Amino acid sequence: IDQATNAELWAMLGTAEGLERADLLLELGDRAAGEGDYGRARAMFEEAADVALKADHRPLVGSAQYRLGRVLFGAGEYEASAEAYGQAANFYDAPDDGTERAVALWGRADALRVLGDFAGALAAATESRAFAETEESFQLAGDACFQQARALYFLDRDHEALLACRDARDHLRGLGLTSDVAMIDDFALTICMYLGDLDQAMDLATSCHILAKTSSTPDDDAYAMRRLAEVHMQRGDAEEALQLLDQARSRYREADR
Repeated sequence: IDQATNAELWAMLGTAEGLERADLLLELGDRAAGEGDYGRARAMFEEAADVALKADHRPLVGSAQYRLGRVLFGAGEYEASAEAYGQAANFYDAPDDGTERAVALWGRADALRVLGDFAGALAAATESRAFAETEESFQLAGDACFQQARALYFLDRDHEALLACRDARDHLRGLGLTSDVAMIDDFALTICMYLGDLDQAMDLATSCHILAKTSSTPDDDAYAMRRLAEVHMQRGDAEEALQLLDQARSRYREADR
């Protein structure tokens, strides 16, 4: 059905029943979401979930609810998105669908974080991480650890947030995801500066700067220089900070930023 036109899909939908109808609805919903038509996508995914539920096909219900969570998030309906992601997770039965369950729980954590429900986000992220690690899905596990870290930070559990950053970094570093590692280190840097741990902050800022110089864009390089300058400023090394800020400013100027 992925090769059919929209008109052909709608024609098939007119006579389709059961799981065939659910599959057609999911395809139409995906296409609507890709076009930014979240209202139509939502209707398609909601009906697909109902049809799959009547057919007692739990993974298909989970897939429809997960897609529903994504379009609701895109539409800014974060509370409804978190609910849909949670429903998706409930219909993915571990161990057979452990990775899908982890992905749905990550989505729930993200929606709850945006809502400011950091305790709920932490719970969902922790569960997502557990399933991802069991499935040896290390990128997903790293992403879940980072969700934990952000929730812990906003819950004023800073030292635990740093440990979660370390675990996220460990999961992602071996996969060659240097930009993700740099993002995590930058967040850990914020925590260390807040705690006044300037030695660790310097290590993290230097790491981010090295990663930016070797594998990122000029904008990333300039940002990393600015962050390293902030640490030097807090340490009282104004001359080094000014040199870095001058270099960062030159990079931004060259890029017309």
